[in-house]
Amino acid sequence: MNVHRMRQIEWRSPRRGGWLSWLAFLLGVGLAAPSARPGLAAPPPHAEATEAMAADRLDEARALLEAPAAAGDAEALHLLGVVAVRQDRPDDALALLERAAASRPDSAETHYWLGVALDDKRRTVSRIFQLEWARRMREAWERAVGIDPDHASAHDALVHFHAEAPKIAGGDPAKARYHARELARLRPVDGNLRLASLQRADGDLVATAESLELARNSGGGAHLVGVVISLLVEAG
Repeated sequence: MNVHRMRQIEWRSPRRGGWLSWLAFLLGVGLAAPSARPGLAAPPPHAEATEAMAADRLDEARALLEAPAAAGDAEALHLLGVVAVRQDRPDDALALLERAAASRPDSAETHYWLGVALDDKRRTVSRIFQLEWARRMREAWERAVGIDPDHASAHDALVHFHAEAPKIAGGDPAKARYHARELARLRPVDGNLRLASLQRADGDLVATAESLELARNSGGGAHLVGVVISLLVEAG
């Protein structure tokens, strides 16, 4: 008996054995089918990569993320860009985070890290080009707080930018104080310490003392020793 004929008999045999055996046959086929579908893609390893990054296993995270990032997965692009920042690879970080920001323009976190990558890149270029890179990184951080006004790290980055950058690059002491106050709303110790430093630079010792007291009352005792020493050195 040839194979084709045997298959025909298998399909016909339930008629002779009753509907129960036919149902059992069909159920057996249905149950076996899912395990025989190897073409389903595994979900992107975002969680595993994030765990590896938290444990500082950056090479492991990079290996997990490269394939989904190459396929255009926005979260993988973002995470791989952060890995590149942490591994001091500014060109790779910038390329990855620009792609991530283009894929999800409403992500405050991605724009924050894009600003960090732009800052790292700025430090590698000639001084005559740094103004343009500074403008771009400021805009990335401003975009981050525009999307999410509670993004503390972006506010902190803007405090430093506006306090340190010259006016020609967009630095603005008033904006530094604004972002320090926003940071104080979100992270009271850090924000009030930033305010104290800015107020000391302005020569406002009363406001400086008030901000230091607010930082202390917010649980910042361990931070205050170094800050006060720094301010005393500046005053001396």
